[in-house]
Amino acid sequence: MENSKKMLWENVVEDRNFESKEDVEEFLKRVVEYLETDMRTDQMASTYIGDIVSNRNEFYSYVFSMDFLSPKYEMMQNGKSLDELSPGEKGALLLVFYLALDKTEMPIMIDQPEDNLDNHSVAKILVPYIKSAKEHRQIIMVTHNPNLAIVADAEQIIYVNIDKSNGNKFECSTGSIENSEINEKIVDVLEGTMPAFKTRSNKYHE
Repeated sequence: MENSKKMLWENVVEDRNFESKEDVEEFLKRVVEYLETDMRTDQMASTYIGDIVSNRNEFYSYVFSMDFLSPKYEMMQNGKSLDELSPGEKGALLLVFYLALDKTEMPIMIDQPEDNLDNHSVAKILVPYIKSAKEHRQIIMVTHNPNLAIVADAEQIIYVNIDKSNGNKFECSTGSIENSEINEKIVDVLEGTMPAFKTRSNKYHE
């Protein structure tokens, strides 16, 4: 019995792409072949469906309706299922999935989406979807990552400083990336000061 199930799976179902018309046609063709022929022996004896089912028309209507198949949906990234992803990859995938599907104009707040992600993943995965989403909705984001603030081309930067020696007093400054004061604070916080940024830049090659 188990061998028969394995044979059916390997020869009829396995590796079928049910989004392809040709694969669906081949699948149904193979189903009919296995219904009308006993493949368990080398002789491959013919079988008569009427001897097995009471109503052939209803039976074949059921077979060709494909109601016996249930779709299975699974979120994957680069061939890996959700369970196989790191915490950072899971968060990024779910955020991208949400941004791609939700077309409302309601503002959204995101807290440090770069957590547990390397800069390459941030630039290649998150940035394109954030740039696309901000065309139709306001995105308010807390981040320490220059790729998200600068490469994603933020319309407004809000710099927040906490003076812990003065009762955790907050100091806020706002402005565009091009604003000289804001630009300086961006470099200090996101790039680790201009000397640190230039040192890294000088060590990189095109």
